[in-house]
Amino acid sequence: MGLIGTALLVALIGAGTVAITPRLAWNWSPTREDRAGPQAFARWLEDSPAEKRRFAQFEDFLEREGVADIVPVWQLTRADSFQGSKCVTEAFIIPPRDSWPRIVPALRLVKSSVKPRMGELEVLSTYRSPRINQCAGGAGKSRHLGFEALDLRVEADLQRHEIFAELCDIWRSAGPRSEMGLGAYFDPEDPAYNRRGRFHIAASGYRTWGRTYSRASSSCA
Repeated sequence: MGLIGTALLVALIGAGTVAITPRLAWNWSPTREDRAGPQAFARWLEDSPAEKRRFAQFEDFLEREGVADIVPVWQLTRADSFQGSKCVTEAFIIPPRDSWPRIVPALRLVKSSVKPRMGELEVLSTYRSPRINQCAGGAGKSRHLGFEALDLRVEADLQRHEIFAELCDIWRSAGPRSEMGLGAYFDPEDPAYNRRGRFHIAASGYRTWGRTYSRASSSCA
């Protein structure tokens, strides 16, 4: 999209209209946490011309890699919308330039294996600094630290047991050659746990884990 497209988004949002483009559209509602939503993102870009330029470069990179139309690109700058203001002073972080290629395999996995069966997805978290990762309760060697993983939720109105049953089937069908890592955070004995149906996708090794970051706690085990 580049600077022109980003400027158009900002102008439309400033006029009270959320821009709907292939890379920026999402099912947003007024009840969603405002600090990590599209209007907050547009304001964040407007407040920092340097970040606006970097975001345009990031979009262009993803376009060249053929992965700019899988999830809304602006959501890939979310530090961690699940944990909210408890962990971050700003809701958005553009990952370091040298880490951009590392997210491409995970995005390709989402495109080929996850999205065809789960439909539209929302990105909740991608790159994290060590401080944010610790606050968010991430694993010590989390792939988020290197911008190699996505935490997602399904946009469709599905029960959590349906979501994770389908995700586990996707993981099994993908098989070891896919290198898919699936964080399947579902605990049928604790209805309050992970109400939003958050799950983790990476392309850094075929494995699955759950609430305790062990295979035994995965809903796929």
